[in-house]
Amino acid sequence: MAHAAPTTTRTGQTARRPAGGADARRGVRPGWHWPALLGVAYGLWAFAINRHGGPVTWQNILFGIVGALVFCAVCLALHKAAPRLAPEVRAASWAVFLGAAFGFLYAQSNHSIWRTCVMGLIAGGSTFVWAYYVYENVTPPWRQRQERRRVE
Repeated sequence: MAHAAPTTTRTGQTARRPAGGADARRGVRPGWHWPALLGVAYGLWAFAINRHGGPVTWQNILFGIVGALVFCAVCLALHKAAPRLAPEVRAASWAVFLGAAFGFLYAQSNHSIWRTCVMGLIAGGSTFVWAYYVYENVTPPWRQRQERRRVE
């Protein structure tokens, strides 16, 4: 059981590693890797839709790369700024971002503007309902520890 092996701290005291290899003090907080992974997926989706079943061209590749970079940058900025917002504003910001991103890709598949707007509103509305529920009712473990420290 190497994962439970004791370690020595700077003061020479023996400490045990938390189970599962996670740092119990930090909790699990997503960093830059989730926005980057979602940006890559968004870029590949944009590239595939922009081709319209035709040959691969440098314009399609550039469209996918720029779409991935913009999506990743906005997602990362929103991810960093959102914890400081009220739950309603936080949910609304994610809803606007994901509704617009989905609507933009849906528009690339040559649908009418009305159908694109409706699909973007459906995606944004469902994102708002989900995000509002999560931000109002679910408290992450790291925030629970902060609140316990304030009470003590």
